[in-house]
Amino acid sequence: MKEKYFNSNNLKQMGQDLLDYCPQSLRHNGIVPDWNNSALLILDMQRYFLSQSSHAYIASSPAIVPAVVNLAKLYIERDLTVICTRHINKVGYKGMMKKWWNQVITEPDEMSKLTPKIFELSTTVIVKSEYDAFHETELPDILSQLGIKDLIVTGVMTHLCVETTIRSAFVRGFQPFLPVDGTATYNKAHHSASLLNLSHGFAVMTSMDRLIGSITEAIND
Repeated sequence: MKEKYFNSNNLKQMGQDLLDYCPQSLRHNGIVPDWNNSALLILDMQRYFLSQSSHAYIASSPAIVPAVVNLAKLYIERDLTVICTRHINKVGYKGMMKKWWNQVITEPDEMSKLTPKIFELSTTVIVKSEYDAFHETELPDILSQLGIKDLIVTGVMTHLCVETTIRSAFVRGFQPFLPVDGTATYNKAHHSASLLNLSHGFAVMTSMDRLIGSITEAIND
């Protein structure tokens, strides 16, 4: 089930291949976020998923970290909104996440912490307990208070928390942007399936290079 489909050498080419795989992405070619009314959402970049010593390690995750960090730094440079999430369930939690996965991430676990390169960023961090980052969190209020319209979603896992959060954002009236090489999951099949579905009715497909190039150009104007 697990495979390393992204690496530092193939990331850009595979990103283009994934965009080509999503025919609906052509409808949105050239569309970029309204940067001043946008937020960068970085989902669950925790040691639980990014540390090789974890049973939940996502082998493709290290490849996406540099570009996510670079985009976050550009956001911070422009005093724009960067929000990170940590997936945490309370000790003793017995809900569906526990029933489905048999175990959950809890606060005392060192693996629940954000990976250092993400933690070092000056960001807002919210705790979520479900796939959906909007579910019973302060995320909707934060975005509403800031007048956010466009939401760039990065992080892990593409077919679980990323996809669920994007669908939730869309039905709440936000325009989601999904960089196809800015998220990762356990294998290419799950990753590609999510992109195909989301490109059809929920998110503007893009790439990290396009986003970084666009915001850099905006900064220089």
